[in-house]
Amino acid sequence: MKSRHAKAVTVEADTSRSIVDVKAFTDALKSAPVLTPAQKQNLSEVFELFDIDGSGRFDLGELKVALRVLGFALSKDDLKKLLLIADDSTGTIGLATFSSIVSELWKRTDKPAEIRRGFRALDIDGTGVVTAKSLQAVCRQVGEPSDLAELEKVIEELVGKGQMSAEDFQQLMTSSSMFNY
Repeated sequence: MKSRHAKAVTVEADTSRSIVDVKAFTDALKSAPVLTPAQKQNLSEVFELFDIDGSGRFDLGELKVALRVLGFALSKDDLKKLLLIADDSTGTIGLATFSSIVSELWKRTDKPAEIRRGFRALDIDGTGVVTAKSLQAVCRQVGEPSDLAELEKVIEELVGKGQMSAEDFQQLMTSSSMFNY
């Protein structure tokens, strides 16, 4: 149990530098992101999968989980900045804003490193695979309840088996056109 806590702290420590440039993100949110149809579809699917309450909006916890899955382990302060920048007085964001945020994050990251970091953030027990249980634990860490059976279904749909290796994750991220800029 102690190692799980240490792993979660390590993930947060990796994100101590702020990558949220308020001006750049404010400008990015004013214009539509330049995304391919495949990227739009993939982001829509990610949004739908991690919109835990089905509201059509992401709150702070849902945003954190979705961005982690995409390889962005942002600090809580950076996540709060993003919500403030996109603030429409609800404290939540919709798909269009989520897409703009992800598009801007992609522009300013080392994509292979972010893919590896995203996998490590989901492989909380360090086994080299992401299972529904480890994904559920990540959701719990950020305060988002999740159904184990639903998460098992998500992993099965994504990689065709009950667990996801680092190679599966990398292939999923690169073959989905999500990181092709």
